[in-house]
Amino acid sequence: MKRAFLLENETEDGAGDAVPMATGNAEISVVGTFDGATVTLQDCKFDENWADVLDYTTGAALSITAATNEIVLQCAPGTGRQIRATVANAGASTDLTVFADFGA
Repeated sequence: MKRAFLLENETEDGAGDAVPMATGNAEISVVGTFDGATVTLQDCKFDENWADVLDYTTGAALSITAATNEIVLQCAPGTGRQIRATVANAGASTDLTVFADFGA
């Protein structure tokens, strides 16, 4: 299993680094203090047009407002997709880490 950090100890609004999406499943975990912040996941193909990852049950952007390790993303071989995490509405004590375990 390979672990990649999308955000590490993020304390303000913004986007993390792009991480290549490995073929297969990625288990996404979000940990830390939210203090009103919302984390979203975004994906793109070859650094073009970042778009929010959608919740397949609602069709709306996946908004994370509490710690979780229950998000699973799938990627088909050879798609060249990348993922990143963003933070919005960070509060004074926001401190968030988002990581992906590939090959899960």
